[in-house]
Amino acid sequence: MGKVLSIAVGKAKRFNVENRAQRVISQEKPTPAPKYDANVKDLQRILEQHPEIVDEVNRKSAELDDRLKKVFVTSSEYVDQRRIINPEKPLPVNRKYVEDFEFGFKEPEPEKVALGKCTLRQAIQFLSDHQLDGGKWTAEKIAQEFKLKQDNVQNILDHFHMFNIHISKKEGKAKKYLLDDYRERSGKIDETLKGTRKF
Repeated sequence: MGKVLSIAVGKAKRFNVENRAQRVISQEKPTPAPKYDANVKDLQRILEQHPEIVDEVNRKSAELDDRLKKVFVTSSEYVDQRRIINPEKPLPVNRKYVEDFEFGFKEPEPEKVALGKCTLRQAIQFLSDHQLDGGKWTAEKIAQEFKLKQDNVQNILDHFHMFNIHISKKEGKAKKYLLDDYRERSGKIDETLKGTRKF
């Protein structure tokens, strides 16, 4: 029911709207909005104190008219100053792809690692060493080697392990490729850890 009523009210408001608008526009002087009593009293007080204001408002000022005639507006195309290239500060031109780091983030230099801490590369190295030869690389030796707490190293060795690659004997070329790749990667790890190991 509410929707029907709102549609009917809307149509009644729009009925003959063009003629009503034309009637209002064609009036010689539109009727001003009613003023508040306080505003009317203020206007009367000002007119009593300064009657010359009415003449000043209705009089056309020749000086202001001359000034208005001298005003010219010129427009030009907007140029974004931020887009203008400064030859003293050129933008970088190198758009080469930046290769990702091996472990997904930049590692600190081994010399800059704080005592009691180790890098991810060092952790992978001592985990793989312990997994390959647990008798030689014990928690105590690893703790001395990398200056870590023995309890922490023991917990790491207990809870973390390296992945093992199991290749069947039937796959000749794939086995050779994977083993060569593994040796190459482990060689890279050994190369970077040469400075940190004490043999």
